[in-house]
Amino acid sequence: MLLSSADRVVGLTVNFALNVIISRLLTPSEVGVALIGTATAVVAIGIRDFATPAYLVQKPEIDATDVRTTTALNVILGVVVAALLMGVAPLMQRVYGDPRLTTFFTVVAIANIVDASMAPMQALLQRDMKFRTLAMINVANSTTYAVVALLALAAGAGYLCFAWAWLCSAVVSALLYYRYRPERWTPGVSLVRWREVASFGGYHGLSTIVYRTWEAAPALVLGRLVSVTDAGFFGRAQLLSQLIDKIFLSVLTAVALPAFSARARDARDTIAGAYLHCVTLISGVYWPAVAMLAILADPMTRLILGAQWLAVVPIVRVICLASIFVAPVVMAWPAMVASGGVRDRLTSNLVSLPISTVIFIGFTSFGLTAAAASLFVIMPLQMLVQIHYLQKRVAVSWAALAAALRPSFYVMLTTVALPLLVIANKGFVFELGFGATALCIGLAVVGWMVGLIWTKHPAQSEVWHAWAAVRAAVTTALARARQELLRRRAVNLRG
Repeated sequence: MLLSSADRVVGLTVNFALNVIISRLLTPSEVGVALIGTATAVVAIGIRDFATPAYLVQKPEIDATDVRTTTALNVILGVVVAALLMGVAPLMQRVYGDPRLTTFFTVVAIANIVDASMAPMQALLQRDMKFRTLAMINVANSTTYAVVALLALAAGAGYLCFAWAWLCSAVVSALLYYRYRPERWTPGVSLVRWREVASFGGYHGLSTIVYRTWEAAPALVLGRLVSVTDAGFFGRAQLLSQLIDKIFLSVLTAVALPAFSARARDARDTIAGAYLHCVTLISGVYWPAVAMLAILADPMTRLILGAQWLAVVPIVRVICLASIFVAPVVMAWPAMVASGGVRDRLTSNLVSLPISTVIFIGFTSFGLTAAAASLFVIMPLQMLVQIHYLQKRVAVSWAALAAALRPSFYVMLTTVALPLLVIANKGFVFELGFGATALCIGLAVVGWMVGLIWTKHPAQSEVWHAWAAVRAAVTTALARARQELLRRRAVNLRG
């Protein structure tokens, strides 16, 4: 668990730092074209999930035939995806008016085949719980991607730096997977059990394509209906606003999942209680964080993206405020799985995501700000659908959900109260300098802690546990340093 978390943290940090640097070196138009190309490729690559290597992880007993069949299907689908990308390249080039898209898709198509051939090895390492090896390979992948992207950018590749980085990082990962290949991996080709593998991956593949199509919609729709530049602006607004998701939700989920599992193991009728407890825990941190990012959108944009991206500030605020509806659904999927509703995820996606895409397209006709405002319709819709399917399996009433969220709402208010007073004192000018921004963050932390104590919020105990762990770690480190210093002094005296 620790290695996996460290792996994710390193990957997120490297990727975020890379995006911060590249945002200062590429124009919004170039970033927009890169997002369009990447979004198209990611949707196409979702086809490979119809033969997901997860089949090798979940099957109780596997043999060489399973491995060879999964490998063969992944390579075949990888070639299909590559052909699809090559075929769609001329169309994308005409639609978006950039001849470099053909080169982009060509390079990504090759990287996709490399990724596909190595996917079964990754699954086997997961099955054998070789988390240290997986973490090392993932860190090498992230580092290679960042280094190659910067070198390609310095060489004048423009937004093609993303494609070359993708290919080089895939090659490095493939070499490392082959170097540390698991004992179960056996070279060869077989299609003996293709029906079994395809049956397992059917729901997963369809759900992946539906979800990735929704994720790709902003770049593709804005780039076509408004402009490539606006697609770039919206993409960078998502990058900044989802910073809270990537940092806080990954940590909060890691804390909430064990708590959920522990409570859900007792009996089925405790799943509702476990879900509501985790919703309170997550919203108590997530809501204050996104609210503060909405308030500090201007200084954070200047700090992270640079002055050329100030047009994204109102978009960041809209996305952050709409993200409030995310908190109730973060633990909905684990609750569905725990109650036997594995296929409900696909059903809920098939219901909500196509409708969400149509709504987004409709709002986009009125411009970039309207496209962002559509999230105030889309996010509540997706929440309602998810909760509806959750209620089919788990006895969670709307009144109980509201009661679970109420303490977090009060905590959010106490968090933003003092920072808003500072901004009101400046005439409600949100363009804050470094000193005022630091003051607002400090006051927000104080307000958050006051809110946790006042509402007796469950997150309070987690904060104290974290503080106790940090204090114990610091105390231990200081004690060891002191012992080492005394040892060296004793050695010097004897000498």
